[in-house]
Amino acid sequence: MLESPRRFLLLLISSLSLSLLAHGQPLHVYGPGGPAEPMKACAAAFTKQTGVAVDVTAGPEAQWLEKALQDADVVYGGA
Repeated sequence: MLESPRRFLLLLISSLSLSLLAHGQPLHVYGPGGPAEPMKACAAAFTKQTGVAVDVTAGPEAQWLEKALQDADVVYGGA
């Protein structure tokens, strides 16, 4: 079940990674805490495969929304 979301995330982040890799920037990913562990696992797999760092911030939206509005590359949902 995790395999399909993992592939989707890897594909989505791959589309953003080329320019970030050239600039040495990490990808900034935000979303709710429920799916945080699978998202972090996907981020680690992506980093291992591409060398592009992924910073996953998860929890209640009120805790990360302002920062995400400034630098989010990906925002994921809980359902």
